Amino acid sequence: MSKLRLAVILNPHSNRQRAAQQAPHIMAMLRHFGLEASLFKTTHVGHATSLAQQCVAEGRWDGIIAAGGDGTINEIVNGMAGSQLPLSFVPLGTGNDFVKMLKLPSNSIVEAIRSIANNQLRQIDLGMINQHWFINGVGIGLDANVAIEAQKLKRIKGGLVYIIAVLKSILRYEARDLLIETDDLTLQQRINMATVGNGGYHGGGFWVTPAAKIDDGLLDVCLTGEQSRWSMVRDSTRVRQGSHGNLPSVTMLKTRTFKLYSERGVPVHVDGEVFSANLNEISISIQPAALTIRV
Repeated sequence: MSKLRLAVILNPHSNRQRAAQQAPHIMAMLRHFGLEASLFKTTHVGHATSLAQQCVAEGRWDGIIAAGGDGTINEIVNGMAGSQLPLSFVPLGTGNDFVKMLKLPSNSIVEAIRSIANNQLRQIDLGMINQHWFINGVGIGLDANVAIEAQKLKRIKGGLVYIIAVLKSILRYEARDLLIETDDLTLQQRINMATVGNGGYHGGGFWVTPAAKIDDGLLDVCLTGEQSRWSMVRDSTRVRQGSHGNLPSVTMLKTRTFKLYSERGVPVHVDGEVFSANLNEISISIQPAALTIRV
């Protein structure tokens, strides 16, 4: 059997610039497991998308490895969605929510590459928001404000970034009046947070949409109504554990489409990266079996 030829797209800026130090180790481990790989480092925002498009167009690769965080994965997905090229993961980010959801090794490069070498292929769904692909989820309102606050915490390392960002957002964010339409209902409500998930983990390990499956052709939605700040702090532990579904302020549902309208506008993140600080209209849909992954 010939060796798999893999293109490694690495974001050297992932995890506060520390990902760049891992490149030699990654390439050595790929060789150790009998994989033939070439390294491509990103240099600017959007570069991973163009590199993935290039790999698809060349037709000489057996797959792409995303070496970075959730944002890097998102960029690569936007360059290869709909192709037959499988995507694999070497997680180097701060949150690594999507990889955790897959129950893949999230803190061991060796185990991540061992998983790739096993060469097990799986088709998964992708979501689309306003003509932009996502693999894990969309956060609207408080959830997105957490991503905005996390961007500001340049000097803090690891998961502590998200905990601080959550607390700051709880203290500062104001709920919005939203009109929401899904397959089965229309509701107008004052909402603190809306999470639309293909995967289940969001915001650095919060199990916001715990019933989500990446191959069921459905989006999982968690809506949180307006609450006092104390209630939000108190309930955050439940959200982290995924046991918040029966809280009075929470609505959980499944749908193929999700539309949102806000006169004031809402902040939005996509796969953990700030998508917009203020959107008035959002249209989200699920695209079944749109991506092949090698895990």
